Amino acid sequence: MYRVNRIILFLILGVVLCMYGSASEIPDQPVTTPDALVAFVDKAALYADEEGINAALEEFSNSSGQFVDGDTYIYAYDMDGNLLAHPYLSEQIGKNRLNVTDLTGLERIRLGRDTAQNGGGFFLYLFTDQYNDFTKTPDNTTELSPKLAYARTLDNNTWIGASFYLSEMKYPDNESVLENLSSFVESAAAYEQEAGKEQALAEFNNPEGKFTTGSRYIFVDDNNGTVLAKPFAPEEIGLNHRDVVREYGVRSVAEAIRIAEEDGSGFLVYVVENPVTKKQESKLAYVRKMDDSSIIGSGMYVSEIAGPANSNITS
Repeated sequence: MYRVNRIILFLILGVVLCMYGSASEIPDQPVTTPDALVAFVDKAALYADEEGINAALEEFSNSSGQFVDGDTYIYAYDMDGNLLAHPYLSEQIGKNRLNVTDLTGLERIRLGRDTAQNGGGFFLYLFTDQYNDFTKTPDNTTELSPKLAYARTLDNNTWIGASFYLSEMKYPDNESVLENLSSFVESAAAYEQEAGKEQALAEFNNPEGKFTTGSRYIFVDDNNGTVLAKPFAPEEIGLNHRDVVREYGVRSVAEAIRIAEEDGSGFLVYVVENPVTKKQESKLAYVRKMDDSSIIGSGMYVSEIAGPANSNITS
């Protein structure tokens, strides 16, 4: 299905090219949806086809060029992780960044590279500010904002990507993706406060319960990292996962506990198996402190956010 959609997209782009003459004349769309992000990255790929990769890399590195749209911009890497183009990190061009992580430990460059090599697709990561490159912000905070990214190859040794803040992505009812996820967790927390911990855990652990829909569910861990609720993996109840390191480097349970203890609530991204697709996907989670002994949270897989045909499946 994914490859069919890509073929359709290129056919549409071909028709648009016939109408406007070149990639540079394709009308811009606001980059706040998955489809607009694909179009933005594919427009950059068409530019590279037309002008050559060297000219494209120069244009991608131009902070006032056509491939910078607010907080969304094109960047390029080779398959070894060397930065080839970036409009805001000119001092990093030529340097190897394959092991660069966000502040939770997610190896986002490696994830983007693997996504591109796997046929192209979407992935998720956290970001602070495009100018400080994952260091503390000027007011010494480390607030992280979730982004949806799309990556694809230009040739056998080059890949490009771009992203936008998920806070900009709205559902038809004008609710943002982030609001949708956080409100789901807050409703579960309210249920636990009303029904009591024992009844709530029984409901959260029910794969047919009202807090389990498709691949979305409520998870609960105690402050030591012991699993209290996980409806699709009852065999993990009672196990301690605090030191488990997920693919691409995130200790998701430890990070969730840290976020709850330090901030009360917040977002994190990690790569884990989707219980519905049985594939590894990047996942955006919202967690919050439940009481003095536990945290509660839920997550959305990238296939849920971007749509199944557009998602990154890493294996």
